[in-house]
Amino acid sequence: MGLLENLVFHEDSAASLDGLILDVIDHSVRQLTRIATHAHTHPHHPLYHPVEAMDARQGKTARESGEGVDCEVKEEGLVKEVDGEERRVGLVLGCRAAAILHLLSSCLGRLPLCATTRLLHTHDVPQLLASLLHLSPWRMTHAGGRYVFQETEWVEEKEPAPPLSRTECQLWAALHALLMDRETLAMYEVNSGRRAALLKLRGHLNDAALAQVPALEPLARWLAALTLTAPQEARPPPLVTTISQLGEAGVAGVWEGRWGELADLLKPRFLSPTPEDLQVLATNMTAAWDLDALEALLPDTPVCATCGNPAGRRCSRCRAQWYCRRECQVKHWPDHKKLCDLLNSDLATRKTSFIE
Repeated sequence: MGLLENLVFHEDSAASLDGLILDVIDHSVRQLTRIATHAHTHPHHPLYHPVEAMDARQGKTARESGEGVDCEVKEEGLVKEVDGEERRVGLVLGCRAAAILHLLSSCLGRLPLCATTRLLHTHDVPQLLASLLHLSPWRMTHAGGRYVFQETEWVEEKEPAPPLSRTECQLWAALHALLMDRETLAMYEVNSGRRAALLKLRGHLNDAALAQVPALEPLARWLAALTLTAPQEARPPPLVTTISQLGEAGVAGVWEGRWGELADLLKPRFLSPTPEDLQVLATNMTAAWDLDALEALLPDTPVCATCGNPAGRRCSRCRAQWYCRRECQVKHWPDHKKLCDLLNSDLATRKTSFIE
């Protein structure tokens, strides 16, 4: 995670990840989701407690000295230490993930569009960041002291201490980058649930926090305006289609350096087609718009024009009227004949004019 943080620090290297950026986003979101889930289910007990850090240091010292510790107690202490270390690393990875999402959110214009879709629609990162900022899993109070998790360990805060830690600043910066960009915000639907989660942050952006990070003032004004506005709908995300590149073994390899010759070869077909080319085009379009193929997509079963029962055959001339059996078609023919002649002549006229 530290290597990834250094990699995405520069926009050029972050952009060079291309589609792999989705894996980086997914992994970072998983780390933060684990911390947010634990903070929500255990609001007064962090993933890794400062007391555990002190006990781990004392237990390690006792084991290294080997005084008064039997094998069974030593093994139990090792298991406990490994479990605590795993949870401590979870907080460390969460700090790294916050830094990575902050850096990626700041350079979305250089990343593939699928990265924005993954952040906003797949994982709903703005709401995840809002939950983390509201729950404050990297802060706690114990035995009258205030502790903040910085880098890799819990550190007791000394007065005067800044209101926001490094990780909290990165979370705020990522949220600011996502919500203050006009194009990104237009793709994000601020519904009632998301609106409620974001409005919980108003109390956290106090004067002290804004004095520490003045760049958050636009976000504070936006949150204030959000209380007076109704939930907004997002515009549909753009349709992204992956286009295969021309490989060396394909067209690019065969026509390398001969693009002018290829253009001259294809120019008559597209710019001045012959009647034969037009006839082939008309035949292809007729097959594509064949009534049998289109009617197979209809949700309702055709009904007979005479008796109203489900029909499986239709008039062979106009192809517009359905019948369940020949007797019904013969019975309905006096009424259908005039319309059939009109539709048949109109269809023939349109085919002739199109081919000409």
